[in-house]
Amino acid sequence: MSQKKSSLLFITIIIILIIALLYLLKQTNSKIKSPSEKPDAIEYQLLEVKEERALQIHAIVQPTIIEEVIMHVNGIVDSQNKIITKGTQFSKDELLIKLDRVEQLYELLAQQNEFKTSLKELLDIIMHKVPDQFQKWNAYDKQINVAQTIPSLPSTKSTIEKNIVDGLNIEKQFYKLKNLKINLQKHYYSAPFSGFVYEGSIHPGSTISSNKVILRIAKNGSYILKSKINIRDFERLGKIDSIQFTHQKSNSTVYADLIHSEFVSMDSTYIEAVFAIKGDHQYLNGQILTATINAENPTIPNSSIHNDSVTIFKNNELFKLGINVIAKSEDSSRVKGLPKESFIIVNP
Repeated sequence: MSQKKSSLLFITIIIILIIALLYLLKQTNSKIKSPSEKPDAIEYQLLEVKEERALQIHAIVQPTIIEEVIMHVNGIVDSQNKIITKGTQFSKDELLIKLDRVEQLYELLAQQNEFKTSLKELLDIIMHKVPDQFQKWNAYDKQINVAQTIPSLPSTKSTIEKNIVDGLNIEKQFYKLKNLKINLQKHYYSAPFSGFVYEGSIHPGSTISSNKVILRIAKNGSYILKSKINIRDFERLGKIDSIQFTHQKSNSTVYADLIHSEFVSMDSTYIEAVFAIKGDHQYLNGQILTATINAENPTIPNSSIHNDSVTIFKNNELFKLGINVIAKSEDSSRVKGLPKESFIIVNP
């Protein structure tokens, strides 16, 4: 009896396993095949189509010509020097920095007096020994002035004249005076162009260290826009001749052209774009401007359009969808009416 029960139990288990196996096979066969598994789907060429979304670009206004202001002497800013801060405007050749130079002026005057005394003595000797050269040296003596650059020494015409000049150490005194004048000029800085202070400030009484950047100045009219843009968005800019940027606070508008670009991320997903600004917009320096690129309808191959409709592949099924052709070229058309993202059949 026990043996019969065991046999019956074994047969029951076998039957249950067979039923379970049949059920699983049925479920597998009833699943929808993926597009890659469907024999008829392989015949179609699918094209992913996306509507270009509206794009905003934020860019900062920067000058392109920036010069560093460096003084080559230590000193104190003169009490009469005007206060200079970021944004201060100036004209070409305008005196921007004047260091206190009283000590240098005294030294210069003392050396000039010594040089003039030696020249007077030289003139007396020249008058007696080489009178034909007197006029030359007399004219030179009259050119020596504290406010002017010291002129070069006249050339000597004879051994006698040269010996007279050397005996009075005229050349040595000349170079000493010349170097003092050069050193005095280092206490001044005049603007090389018309522009504004981009960075830094100075006040009367400020201490200046030699060979260190004091100010950064920018030239008027030399402005660009810089922006970091995703590479996919950047590709759309190549289709636009001139981009309109707006400063939201002042509602000012400028037009800019793309002039340069380079990758700025390790994975090459972002690009730094540089735009040239048309016109002088110094008042926008350092400001953020925004450009809005409108959404664009997609462009699809003409081979995918039949009777103003396309075939869409979605959820393993094909659908006909009516569209409007906005613009048409030889190979493609810009259309309206497609979903924002879809797959269309290129060769229906």
